[in-house]
Amino acid sequence: MILPAIAAAFLGWYYISFYHQFSNLELLNGLRRIRDSSSPRHDARVALGYNGCLDAIVDTLSLFKTAGISPSQSKDVSVISSIEDLASVLEFHFGKAGERAVTVRETFDILEDALRRTPHRKALGGNAALMADVLVRDWGFKNVVLGAQVGQFMKQLLSPHLRTVGHDEATDFKVGGSSVIPIRSDEIHLIMEYNKGDSWGHRVASRANRFIVSHDLSNAFLAPMDNLHKELQGPKPYDLLVASGFHMLDSQEVPIRKARLKEISTSFRNIPKATRVHAELASIGDASLLDDIVNQILPHVDSIGLNEQELASLFDVLDSKHLDLKHESLGDSVPDVAIVSLAIEHIFTSIPRGTRSLNRLHFHCLGYHIIAQTNHGMKRWPNPASAVAAGSIKASERACNSTDLTDQQISLQMPTSIHPTKESAVTITVSAPVATWISNDIHFELAPVLTCNSPVQTVGLGDSISATAIGFQV
Repeated sequence: MILPAIAAAFLGWYYISFYHQFSNLELLNGLRRIRDSSSPRHDARVALGYNGCLDAIVDTLSLFKTAGISPSQSKDVSVISSIEDLASVLEFHFGKAGERAVTVRETFDILEDALRRTPHRKALGGNAALMADVLVRDWGFKNVVLGAQVGQFMKQLLSPHLRTVGHDEATDFKVGGSSVIPIRSDEIHLIMEYNKGDSWGHRVASRANRFIVSHDLSNAFLAPMDNLHKELQGPKPYDLLVASGFHMLDSQEVPIRKARLKEISTSFRNIPKATRVHAELASIGDASLLDDIVNQILPHVDSIGLNEQELASLFDVLDSKHLDLKHESLGDSVPDVAIVSLAIEHIFTSIPRGTRSLNRLHFHCLGYHIIAQTNHGMKRWPNPASAVAAGSIKASERACNSTDLTDQQISLQMPTSIHPTKESAVTITVSAPVATWISNDIHFELAPVLTCNSPVQTVGLGDSISATAIGFQV
């Protein structure tokens, strides 16, 4: 059995590397042509919330060496309370993107102390803040408001043309009318990066990636939410609300997070239907929180953005037992297109009905991106081919930190001939770099990703991808 598996792997590699009769750069330029066939609507009014922070980006193994952290038994945990928890959950996720909250301040203090003694750099962080900055700085949007905790250091990293609402200084935040939570001016998240081939415990990373940890109270309680929702009640409606940061509730007690989700759900119900609502998902450790999001939040959104790990988690939470799909297959860095397509179709039909119905889903993984839309979504979200191409290009350029890429810097990670359903087969070419098909009245647009061979950064890719795609469809 081993020899056939090796032969199949070799043939797959040979197929991807040599079968297509075009260079990586030619394919990237083909995607650029599709992207440039339409342009963003720069005057669109976009509101984004609810999280923003300072990212401290550091090499994982260097940080752990400074802190004296050793490998522990591999296991997953929904939150981190001790250094042993951190060592264990890192090994469990090593090679895959992940994020967990640190619930014990003293544990996070150990990491921050080690950070000060380890080379690192600071950058803008938080899904909402990153997406807002991309829309303004990269795509020239003129009417964007960000609802997030924005301290003086974070303010310096944001585009000066971006308006913010929310707290900007250290303050006390009341939860449930009684509990007082002290909030820092600039919340810090540790972005612990590692390279392909790095090892931790018994795991060797199959790709460069990162694991994120934080002890962040303002985002954990979605403190900026209230100010942003007041903004949405103004006389002139917004074209789009992008809501993110739900995963930060992971660290909160169940009654608190249920109360905050209920408040968000109530606000979503009151948003004018002319304002589309997009929910950007992120890694969630506690399946019960994701279940609450599915039942309280997603029935009131038009669009969802998510990666392969989040797709697998969402699929698990939904009633998916009758489908013969495995969590591990969905969570692969380059999962099979047919499996992903089937999971996406199931999500469209399984999200509970609410004040809105899901009509757009943007999936992104290492090797390709998909934008899937219902017939109604095709009317509400124009330019899906340009959008998915633009998101793919942004992934290549941001990972390599360059817009002037060479053929040697990028690689194609998927076959050029794919079978997304039993009835359809599509081929990716330079002249048709975006593959399209329809299944059960859902329209699919797939763009391959030319991955960066030596990535400069891994954090923020998903947010840049999602913001770019939305920018072409708002």
